Amino acid sequence: MTAGRLVPFVIAGLGNPAAFRLLYFRGIDRVGARVAAAVVGANPVVAALLAVPILGESFTVASGVGLLCIVAGGIMLQVSQTASDDTDDLLVTEFTRLEVRDLLAPAGAMVVLGASFVLVAIGLDEYADPLMGTAVGQTAALVAFVVLFGVSSELRSRVRIRNRTALAAFVLAGVFVAANWLAWFSALQRGTVITVVPLSNVYPLVVVGLSYAMVRQLPRSPRLLGGITILIAGATLMQLA
Repeated sequence: MTAGRLVPFVIAGLGNPAAFRLLYFRGIDRVGARVAAAVVGANPVVAALLAVPILGESFTVASGVGLLCIVAGGIMLQVSQTASDDTDDLLVTEFTRLEVRDLLAPAGAMVVLGASFVLVAIGLDEYADPLMGTAVGQTAALVAFVVLFGVSSELRSRVRIRNRTALAAFVLAGVFVAANWLAWFSALQRGTVITVVPLSNVYPLVVVGLSYAMVRQLPRSPRLLGGITILIAGATLMQLA
């Protein structure tokens, strides 16, 4: 094994979660959670468009339509979690109030996230070990965050967790994130970026399902139900591709 074969994993880790998280959270501060989520939710399109020339992948009609459905459905579900059902054009209204520079951070997060999947696929072509790839990527991200906290007193002062329950929750969330990465890497080793990345974006459906299951209710919002329907249709089309 040569160190050069691990470079794509290092760059992918620096991109996601390191640069992606910083850009995404800055985007939320700048434009709000709804708009930021809507912009970042289009990351499968970026990944797919990069995968065609770089990895030589190709679209079928089913995969193309499924990709668009998953992006649209995922955006609808993420927006529905923070939107009021009595305002149908809420997202459109927020977009019209923004200037182009306001969208630079969430758009950057979208591009970084989509490109990171392609980098992982490139790395797995050279070194087909998802566990090693995950470890290298996460380590690169950890080093980047440690350096960032080391040089920024502002960030150090803002990151203070005194509640043990909250600390345990963050640690457990980190374990799930690492497991998620390993699952991503394993899927990309076996499938294509055009198929895997859109399917990984159905996670808002899981979030919504668990949220309603915890309170023992069924979703009634037209926007939410529409998003669920579109998302399921997109995932089905991707399986048929």
